[in-house]
Amino acid sequence: MILLSALGAVLFLGGWMAPLPFLPSMGAWGVLWFALKIAFLLFVFSWTKGTLPRYRYDQLMRLAGSLPARVAGLRRPHRRRTAVWRLGSEDLGRTHHGLSRPRRSLVPPHGDRVGLPSHLEVHVQAQGDAELSLREGPLSPRFRGEHALRRYPNGEERCIACKLCEAICPAQAITIEAEPRDDGSRRTTRYDIDMTKCIYCGFCQEACPVDAIVEGPNFEFSTETREELMYNKDKLLANGDQWEGVIAANLHADAAYR
Repeated sequence: MILLSALGAVLFLGGWMAPLPFLPSMGAWGVLWFALKIAFLLFVFSWTKGTLPRYRYDQLMRLAGSLPARVAGLRRPHRRRTAVWRLGSEDLGRTHHGLSRPRRSLVPPHGDRVGLPSHLEVHVQAQGDAELSLREGPLSPRFRGEHALRRYPNGEERCIACKLCEAICPAQAITIEAEPRDDGSRRTTRYDIDMTKCIYCGFCQEACPVDAIVEGPNFEFSTETREELMYNKDKLLANGDQWEGVIAANLHADAAYR
């Protein structure tokens, strides 16, 4: 910011020259004027940054595209008129986990008023609406999120300990140990996934012959420690029990393309 202030002082404020013709500009006076101009621009930048609302990149592009027409007082076509998406208070409690999207209503801003004040008021008001995280859109059935181990409808584990997922994992994040049961079937005694290594490629899900290991729709599983991202068999089975309905629906929707 100091460099930008110095550059602005040289390009737009005369550099080391005095602001008035009758003031001295030579020697130490030139250094003083230059320092004062830099300090002035630093103050302006800091005041602007701390006072005006902060826009995302897409908001700045939309503002730059429509600002000339607003300043000139031109009316834009109705289909391109700036609008604000509002969320009702009854919809704020809805989350993506319930597979329901909040109802949205389109509210045109301030009737037919045009001009710079109306335009800036609309954009500032849009920032005061519901947070972007409450406007979650639909997820693809192929979305690769948190891992889960599935069960059959009778409660039996699907995993047959073939270790294909462990072998195909490019990050070597999966560790499996197995032993035969009394009835001769093989089941895992250990199924660990190091989520800090996982690259969410989906190879484990594609390699599984019984759709036991899947990457579910959950993407909100941040933790405070690395140890919490070391998933064991119990954790993966619990994820599968929690998301089984959504996972089964996603697999059914994608079955025709697999």
